[in-house]
Amino acid sequence: MRWTSATPASVLAYVLVPLSAPVLVGVTACGSDEPVVPGQAEGSGSSGTALGSGTTGETSTTDSPVADETGGTEGTPTGEPEPDPEFEPYPARGIRLTEVYADHGVSVPVVVDGQWVDGDNRNAVLIRGRDTLIRGFWALDPDFEPRPVQGRLTLSYPDGTQEVATKIFEVEGPSVPADLDTNVYFIVPGEMLVPGVRFQIELLETTDDLRDTPEPPQAAYPPEPSLLGIEGVEMVLNVVIVPIDHDIGPGCPEPPEVNEQELEFLSEQLFMQNPVERVEIERRDTIAYTSGLGSFGGLLSFLADLRVQDGADPAAYYYGVVRPCDGGPSGVGGQAISIPGWPTVNNAWTRTSVGRWTNSLSNTANTFVHEVGHTQGRRHVACNGNEGGVDPSYPYPSGNIGVWGFGSFDFTMRSPSSKDYMTYCGNTWVGDWGWGQVAPFIREISSWGAAGAVPSMGQVLVGLVDPNGGDRVGHEAWFVAPGDTQGLVRRGSEALTLVSDQGRSTRVEAIVTPMGEGEAYAVVAPLPPELDIARQVEISRQHAGQRREVRVVQEVRVGGRVVSVTR
Repeated sequence: MRWTSATPASVLAYVLVPLSAPVLVGVTACGSDEPVVPGQAEGSGSSGTALGSGTTGETSTTDSPVADETGGTEGTPTGEPEPDPEFEPYPARGIRLTEVYADHGVSVPVVVDGQWVDGDNRNAVLIRGRDTLIRGFWALDPDFEPRPVQGRLTLSYPDGTQEVATKIFEVEGPSVPADLDTNVYFIVPGEMLVPGVRFQIELLETTDDLRDTPEPPQAAYPPEPSLLGIEGVEMVLNVVIVPIDHDIGPGCPEPPEVNEQELEFLSEQLFMQNPVERVEIERRDTIAYTSGLGSFGGLLSFLADLRVQDGADPAAYYYGVVRPCDGGPSGVGGQAISIPGWPTVNNAWTRTSVGRWTNSLSNTANTFVHEVGHTQGRRHVACNGNEGGVDPSYPYPSGNIGVWGFGSFDFTMRSPSSKDYMTYCGNTWVGDWGWGQVAPFIREISSWGAAGAVPSMGQVLVGLVDPNGGDRVGHEAWFVAPGDTQGLVRRGSEALTLVSDQGRSTRVEAIVTPMGEGEAYAVVAPLPPELDIARQVEISRQHAGQRREVRVVQEVRVGGRVVSVTR
């Protein structure tokens, strides 16, 4: 689903999909015999093991020269023997595959104990159109002699066609998950991963030395070509980046530029850690914000109202980037306006968040992924002890992601001890649990375009309350947005009293729902259709917490203007 809202004319659009050619690739290391390069991929938000070039050749057999990114060839990789064109491979002796994983974000088991794993027994969904690492772990018989073994991956399509990739591996000992030299592995370009594709990996001998010995009990994994299990529905994220010029006087820093390269990097980080086939991202024109940033609540209110003025697609995520002139809220790198329980076309305002634009693009991107995660319903994950409002159902200790991960753009592996991107720790990535948490959100939102979903005509009055922000009594920012309270997480209730300029008093019930970061929360009340917020001269709320108190709302943002609601 492409971005279709009426945004300002000067918009930079960048549609992100992995760049791949339609061939299978056995990964090599740019002419080196060392295919595993420890360390951190440049610009990556997390450390890991970088794979080789991952670039594509001109045929589906990777024993031929490997193409570089300019379309030339690097020659046969060092240590890769030239195949004998007359040799007929046969099943390898004394070696078997115990496990096979497909990984284009998080590792998904597709073969365990040599047998196919069906969808009900997998830990995560596989998405069409993503460059994918497929790797298998081998086990050896006690009498296995170290030697080269060929791996052959076959993809079979519903129309009867096949794609085949082969790669020779030096087998000297058992497989170790952290060492790709001890795995059978291939990268499959995303355009070759379609619903209905079946896969099978064979291990084959490269010489005639063992041809007359007994055949192994199993020669292919799984024993029959089986479904890889690619998701058949569209999975897309739509994002609008809003550069904020925090202009509160002389000496304020320049607003973030967000050039094409920076926009691309943000897109890639979001893509790699979300179950989507593409990210559609736009940079909106820079807009000035002239209030203080003792709390992010006022800016979030501003952005939520801005998306109404822009006529934004309900599916779009609005994300503001800012260099606070006054230092911004202490210890807060970003904030989401809400942590909804479910997305609807009528709670579009919940898809709004903001983050600091720092001197480190990696840190900026990490905050971006984290805050968008909140607006996808994700709570914090406990790691360093400073995370508030953690999710008690998170299954792995110490904020670990728990499974191997792989970046479809940077071709870098992440270990299971990497931290979930919803922690406050470093070295972050997405785990299978987090992948599964946001997949239903993305699937639901992506379906709206096909269904022609449109918001209702209702409106909600929303108050963003930060007990620790602004002055000593906290900070509140109020706005009106189209929608209702469906899909919001209810953590309490409040009573709002609205008094019109004619003296008419209206009482409305509001729900209290969590915001991302700290103790902040949102108060959300459906407005009666006959009520004109601009005619109200007083709005008060009665907060039912440890003590009951009445607070008077000062002003409300409505359609790009601020309405005073105090006498």
